[in-house]
Amino acid sequence: MLERARKLANYLSQPFFVAEPYIHRPGCYVGLEEALDTFRDILDGRHDDLPTSALYFAGGIEEIRGRLEAPSTPAANGEIRTDATQP
Repeated sequence: MLERARKLANYLSQPFFVAEPYIHRPGCYVGLEEALDTFRDILDGRHDDLPTSALYFAGGIEEIRGRLEAPSTPAANGEIRTDATQP
């Protein structure tokens, strides 16, 4: 249960457009219905296979799964870049 709570907290840290200069990632829009559905799915354990860190500053669930499938991205290993010197 604690792991799901951490996933929820990370999922709610979506990359907002106003935060782009600080998080060095493009902002994204996740609709209310999709956000609530994903929130419910996390609570129900449907995304227990995802690492907690993959949901940090991520958009919708499809974007998250897509980034994890592409091994060349930092998120493939749950890494999130926060250093301003990195692209």
